[in-house]
Amino acid sequence: MTLKCRRLLLLFTFPGYLAAAEDPLAGITKGLFNGKRPADAVQLVGERGYTLVPESEKVKSQWVFDQGVLTASPKWDSLVTPDVYSDFRMHLEFNVNSVPNVDAEKNGNSGIYIQKRYELQILNSHGVSEEDYKASYAGSLYRQKKPDQLVSKPAGEWQSYDIVFRAARFKDGKRVENARISVQQNGVLIHDDYALTNKTGAGEKEGPEPGPIKFQGHHNPVEFRNCWIQRLELDEVKEKDAPKPKKKKGYTYVIPFDEIPAAPALKPKEALETFRLHKQFEMSLVSHEPAVQNPLALRFDGNGRMWVVEMRSYMPNANGEGEDAPTGRISIHEDTNNDGVYDKTSVFLDGLNQPRSIALYKNGVLFGGHEKLYFVENVDGKAGKRTVVDENYTQDANVEHRANALFRGLDNWIYNVKSDARYREVDGEWVKEKTSFRGQWGLSQDNYGRLYYNENWFGIKADQLLPNTLMKNSNFQLGRAHGRHISYRDKLYPARITPGVNRGGEGAIDDKGYLTAATGAAGPVAYRGDQFPPEFQNTALFCEPTANLIRMIHVSRKDGLLTGEHLMGEREFLASTDERFRPVNLFNAPDGTLYVVDLYHGIIQHKHYLTRYLLEHIKHRNLESYPRLGRIYRIKHKDGPRGPACNAWEKAWRASCNSRSLKWLVARYGPAVDY
Repeated sequence: MTLKCRRLLLLFTFPGYLAAAEDPLAGITKGLFNGKRPADAVQLVGERGYTLVPESEKVKSQWVFDQGVLTASPKWDSLVTPDVYSDFRMHLEFNVNSVPNVDAEKNGNSGIYIQKRYELQILNSHGVSEEDYKASYAGSLYRQKKPDQLVSKPAGEWQSYDIVFRAARFKDGKRVENARISVQQNGVLIHDDYALTNKTGAGEKEGPEPGPIKFQGHHNPVEFRNCWIQRLELDEVKEKDAPKPKKKKGYTYVIPFDEIPAAPALKPKEALETFRLHKQFEMSLVSHEPAVQNPLALRFDGNGRMWVVEMRSYMPNANGEGEDAPTGRISIHEDTNNDGVYDKTSVFLDGLNQPRSIALYKNGVLFGGHEKLYFVENVDGKAGKRTVVDENYTQDANVEHRANALFRGLDNWIYNVKSDARYREVDGEWVKEKTSFRGQWGLSQDNYGRLYYNENWFGIKADQLLPNTLMKNSNFQLGRAHGRHISYRDKLYPARITPGVNRGGEGAIDDKGYLTAATGAAGPVAYRGDQFPPEFQNTALFCEPTANLIRMIHVSRKDGLLTGEHLMGEREFLASTDERFRPVNLFNAPDGTLYVVDLYHGIIQHKHYLTRYLLEHIKHRNLESYPRLGRIYRIKHKDGPRGPACNAWEKAWRASCNSRSLKWLVARYGPAVDY
């Protein structure tokens, strides 16, 4: 039975809901508490980590996670959910500290800011009498309403909040329905479908857009554990609407299924016809299945060969059955006649469990596996001795949150994203050193060695300086302020409707079914080739596989800071009408062109985040079919030829081995071959 149907039954069954005749929304957040974590809930704080991010990049976060417990900063800094929410159900457990002889609101103070607008207070308020209890004490909706019952436990004992929230509704910029909330504290109902009259205290102004959930840092080491959140759809239920749920606009059905174009698996040449590319450029296939299957990343060596990482077991079906099968591989591809197509394929390393990235180094390859980081010697194109560089490379997260994108910087350190570690070989030993935590999927650098990265919900971020420059100053306190967004939640322009995304209908998809802001951004690259003309030189690009497009950003400096701008109006650099086009990575090629890695897969979302909504989309368009495809494309400017396919630096190095300085450089750092 759906949540909507259950509310409808309640309205007609229990006398306590007779108020619905006067207020059609009365009781809408009632009866929805569930102590068990639902399958589609997002774990915000769990036994192995947390997904919350700093509220401000200008303040270094001092929150600490240890053994399943997240402790608030002793300073004034807060964490927020990386996603925004409208209606939801949430569970959290907390433990307040005790501070003697201070003002009551400085004792165990924290709070949960819903949409950063409405604060549910956390405080050490045990033992305060009902007469003395204020609307700013524990369990209160800050300075708006005291809890109906006082059930706070003493400091040092774990407590819980269970929250059901329905966001305020707006029309033409005016609020037409109040936000409503029900709260249980320690299993006792303390707010019963209360209609919030406005934002609380220091909360942000009310508005129609959804917002993140803020865990407040208020100078107290309040602890949190086992926090999760589940999206809901708490719209008013009218009997006449019930027979037509799919025609109703909202989170689940923005576009009726029968209005969504089919998504058959196209042959490579057919897929080329679906692209809408900037008119000055052209696109060609360089490799495709069966030579590559489920490609994720690539690198070029000094001989112009293309090394490809293939995660061949990625989501073979909607249940992810068989994803642990050792079918992944690293393959080598050669263009033997220089016609621009790779016609010779060999396997360097096979039988891998979900490999994700490589970096070429000296006489071998660094590759990131599902758990460990390895160095594998190259013996005439075959894998030789394998050495474990880092036992804990991927930190035991799911597929979407494991370290990846091994990238050799200009300083000869090997960097990653979804990681705060960098690696380097010194005197024959691998050294692991702390760096800033960056990104989620894909990594690049510009001509000055500044790193470019992103996360799924924004386009591109770039470091202002070389990596670790500011970390040399022990007094530096600005956390991630070394980086700057050059594309952040900008409006997107897909070539087809894109309703099959988890966040559809929640501010990121319009009423025609088109994604309006990034939800799966990946594979950023700073273009460093010489094949594009000057007006396209200072650019960076990123992929949006859920919207089947690639965006180009023109990068410049303004007031000493990097800034980015989309200069192509209401269109993208590249977009496809093929739903299975899944660009996941971009790379500069030795010939000056740009390479696109296309997973070409019906299912892009991993099983850990597949909602029922997405499962319906997958079934409707048979997106489980043909899970072992993949393409790699070249994009070049129409008016210029391709450059040489081999790395000129590497050729010069090979020809100059009696140069003492080059010998020293190579002995120290290895040949500089890593695009």
